[in-house]
Amino acid sequence: MGEMRAPRREPTFAGETVRGLSVWAGAAALGSFGCSAVLVAAIDGGYSKDALRDIYFVGSSSLIFTLPGSGLLMLAFAWLGRWSLPLIARYLCLMAIGGVAGAAMLMLGGLGRGALAGFGYGSGTALCWSILHAAIYRGR
Repeated sequence: MGEMRAPRREPTFAGETVRGLSVWAGAAALGSFGCSAVLVAAIDGGYSKDALRDIYFVGSSSLIFTLPGSGLLMLAFAWLGRWSLPLIARYLCLMAIGGVAGAAMLMLGGLGRGALAGFGYGSGTALCWSILHAAIYRGR
């Protein structure tokens, strides 16, 4: 006798919405605060006693860039899905798109000197987006 498996349930609209919002908001928050931790450590030459406060303020301030950036990554992922690219290739394309979009966001906002930081935040957000997407949508 073969192994009995439970029938696979179709995804519901509510379930897909929660998954999508989890990837969008989670990647923005992780990318923002994770990159801020790296930035604070690089500027201070390590972590000082006020590092946690600095990470909180820089991270929460940069959410204004990472939230729309994460939305852009969702659109780019859907757009890249139109071709028969393997999933890993789509994730790598998101890394490039995130970096370029992050740099462009700061350059167009008049912060040309911050383009490298924008590239780092964009790539970091794209990395977090890819990891969360792979973890949440695994097995589908």
